[in-house]
Amino acid sequence: MVIAGHLLNELAFDGSISELDARQEGNSFTWASTVAAFAGALAATLHALLLEAHRVKLGLMAAALALISFDDLVRLHERLGGRLADGLDLPDAIAEGAELLLFAPLLLGTLIVGWLLVGELSAKPARQLRLGLSLLVVAVVLEVFGAPTRAAAESGADWSNELRIALEEGVELAGLIIVGGTLVGLLCESLIRSAVSSGPALKRGSEPDPVSEHATG
Repeated sequence: MVIAGHLLNELAFDGSISELDARQEGNSFTWASTVAAFAGALAATLHALLLEAHRVKLGLMAAALALISFDDLVRLHERLGGRLADGLDLPDAIAEGAELLLFAPLLLGTLIVGWLLVGELSAKPARQLRLGLSLLVVAVVLEVFGAPTRAAAESGADWSNELRIALEEGVELAGLIIVGGTLVGLLCESLIRSAVSSGPALKRGSEPDPVSEHATG
């Protein structure tokens, strides 16, 4: 949806519809990525608080995704990277690289913890989480190797850069939705499994003890 919307906006409406501009702050695409990351952070937090399984890794994932959600909401690394580029008088084609350098430690930490968590999960959530993390890696690769398209845009060949932006933002959003959705599903599955496993034990515990009853009689 991001890819199609951004390209349609650029090709048909000359970028005039801000809600379809993947670079625009505060539009529907920004809110979608913010909510997806926040949902994953909330699910990981609840899982770490309520259940013992994967507690440390899920706690770290919760912190990382919460920071990613905040960064998406206020465009923190873009603002800081822009100020750094202005201060060093960097060309626009390199300025986005400065932004990525500021975001890299958080993203790298998220990927490391996520891959460690993948090794502890059952097949289905592990496969889903692996896919989401892989899409985030692809989004970073698209941004890292975007200098040629940014340089081409400055010389007038804007379509290649717009295509890269659409792909990068679309893949990033898909990755965050899959990661967040996987963590929400993992929480629900773990809570249901915990309730089912504790149900029979609680039922047995509520039944009278035949030995004690006989002794009392």
